[in-house]
Amino acid sequence: MTRFYRELDVRIPADVSVARHCAGQMAGELGFPAQRQAEVRLMASELAQNHLDHGTSGGMLRLAGLFFGNTPRMTIASMDRGPGIRSVEAVLRSGSGHRRSTTGLGAGLASIRRLADHFFICSGPGGPFACPEGAALACCGTMIVARCWPDRRTPGFLAGRGGLELDGLVAPRSETAPCGDNIFIRGDGRFVRIVMVDSPGVGSGGEATRRIGARLRQIELVWPPDQVLEFLRPVLAVETAILVLCLDRLQQAVSCSGIGNISAWLRIDGRVVQPRLRPSVQGNGWHRVKNTLWRPEHSVACVLHTDGLLPLAVEEAHAILAALGPGPVAGGRHQPGLPFLLQLAFAADRRRQDDAALFMGEWQP
Repeated sequence: MTRFYRELDVRIPADVSVARHCAGQMAGELGFPAQRQAEVRLMASELAQNHLDHGTSGGMLRLAGLFFGNTPRMTIASMDRGPGIRSVEAVLRSGSGHRRSTTGLGAGLASIRRLADHFFICSGPGGPFACPEGAALACCGTMIVARCWPDRRTPGFLAGRGGLELDGLVAPRSETAPCGDNIFIRGDGRFVRIVMVDSPGVGSGGEATRRIGARLRQIELVWPPDQVLEFLRPVLAVETAILVLCLDRLQQAVSCSGIGNISAWLRIDGRVVQPRLRPSVQGNGWHRVKNTLWRPEHSVACVLHTDGLLPLAVEEAHAILAALGPGPVAGGRHQPGLPFLLQLAFAADRRRQDDAALFMGEWQP
């Protein structure tokens, strides 16, 4: 199974070349065209070079790919524990005479912001580029996130009305171990369906997860979560946990059902809720999550997390949900906390015990 997740430390000049190569290779495996692969390589190179130029502490890059239906998206995240950027606005002001990258490939962060489809920076305690509320749990130094679509066009079910923003990350236990946890996302003009799978056996359930993904492609998006679960039951391995979340833009409804121990939190119109469990143990040795329906009036935010890492603490989940709401405005645009907090759940100080997947999203009906 192709691995769409890499963590790269940046300590010496050779690490810049490694980052450039790995980013281009992942973009190629995700199906990005040649020109976009070259742009991804440039962004990774610039971010890696920044760590050397500024002598950051603990500098690293994380590369991650995720499919939204048949469309891939690649995320490049740069993190360090340095003193932060004194003036983010000045650094991003392309062509203003501020320090350029020593690679000679562009104007540093300004070129990355220009090439990325989604750009996010979190550095320092104040100003319009401050870390979002709740990020203080892990915020030190600087985090820069660039997210890229292969043709620079957002899929229709994300770009349409409704203010829908989705993101996710699947982190394998190691570079070589099989990966069983996964996220499957599909949508059209009306429906969006997110299915999270937590496979048993430290990655040994990877083949079963692939069978689940293939079977999901046969299920129309109009199916409610309970029916999706019943259709998937024949291909569920013993002790596989699965959760189905559906958004209906026409009815302004959110519904959820599942089997197992996948953590799920939702913030419906400002109130944090969790899907209810049926009292009995059903199928696959897990509790069954009731098919629950909500009809939000203003907004929905959700966090889904498999238990491959240490379980996501309630306080951490609430902090993520808080940061998924309306945030500070930078340059007239919403500055979301989602990319930063996506990385928070996979912080370097959390040791992996198994595969893990994290999904987060926000929606304004």
